[in-house]
Amino acid sequence: MKGEFSSDDLKQLFALLSEKHPDGGAKPPPRRVFTEAEQRLLENDSIERSDFQDLVSATDRRAWGQAGHYAPALAAYFRISEASLCRKPQHVDDQVLLFQGFCAVDAVALLIYMESLGFRVFPERLVAKLKKRLINKPVMTESEYRIWTYEQSRKRQKQVIKSSAIVRPGFPETKSHKDQAGNRVTLTLQGEEALYLEVRGARYREIRNDFKVCEYCGFGYLASSRSDRVAHRSIHRATKRVLDPPPNRLFAGKLTAGFAGEEVGPQQPQWMHREVFRRAARFREDFGYDFIQWPGNGTAKASVDWRGHLIPAGQDGTIAGACAFSRRTEADQYGSEWALAWIWLAPSYRRQGLVRARWPRFLELYGDFWIERPLSSEMEAFVRVHGSELQKRWLKENGA
Repeated sequence: MKGEFSSDDLKQLFALLSEKHPDGGAKPPPRRVFTEAEQRLLENDSIERSDFQDLVSATDRRAWGQAGHYAPALAAYFRISEASLCRKPQHVDDQVLLFQGFCAVDAVALLIYMESLGFRVFPERLVAKLKKRLINKPVMTESEYRIWTYEQSRKRQKQVIKSSAIVRPGFPETKSHKDQAGNRVTLTLQGEEALYLEVRGARYREIRNDFKVCEYCGFGYLASSRSDRVAHRSIHRATKRVLDPPPNRLFAGKLTAGFAGEEVGPQQPQWMHREVFRRAARFREDFGYDFIQWPGNGTAKASVDWRGHLIPAGQDGTIAGACAFSRRTEADQYGSEWALAWIWLAPSYRRQGLVRARWPRFLELYGDFWIERPLSSEMEAFVRVHGSELQKRWLKENGA
């Protein structure tokens, strides 16, 4: 069945949702046991289409019991797939008769959608039963997600069903109705054509488009979204560890060995590779490069063709920045075996002589190493003053 509604379909659906419930719309008293249809759904982990329609019509008797007949069209509209079901054969070579229906999670998700539209259905007991199966699932289908979030989203959603009618220039009109459960149902018409039906739950509130960008960490998020706020806090903390680093006890222990304690190679512990990686990632972000120029991270060490250096701000192990050297596959015309891939310092530690103090040691370890282009204006000025004679010559011949 196609997931679309004609103009007449929407008018009929609006009429049904606007009709008063025969019993006044009161919610039935809570039951301790499932109905026979619900019990079969749970036992079979599925339900026939006709049984599902009867399940809806049993509690929503408006329009002479026609409420259940909307189920297949609504399932198609909300992308809930019907399944081909059959009775389990007594023998594997027995012939089976296939019939259309829904898997249990899809059937309950459809009940949730129908409830949010204003149908008098009660999926909460089935939700509670099926939700237990989802506790240890790391990945969910959309239907399972609807079940998992049912309690939080119930009566707080807005559903819109569009018709197949063509929208033409003009001023549309609306018809509205508030049902006995507090749902606000609105039908938008253009002349005699119904364009779309909107249903807002009794507790629905418009979400403000309060998109923010944190000036400190640069992360963009919706302040009204809990998951966005959690993600922002995580990114913010990670950024602060790099931009305003605290003392690092492990690194302070390494610094007792002097300059050698700053070097990060294959023999150094994993955490040092991870700290270099964090600065390499920040360097990429600040200067807009396509990839991170450091193959080590929190789970793998950099190869023997790479050497990193953590640059301390003092003996307490505060990591002011880092740099990385890569071995060149072929020596260039100047005979350079190593290249400085990048060097990065937290803003508060720049222009304090930390790089200048280490440059002679870098030249001892890596010779007249090549400096990867392009250079920032600050790095170009530094090389003109503190670089080796060969590095100054490169700068003159090749530019920044």
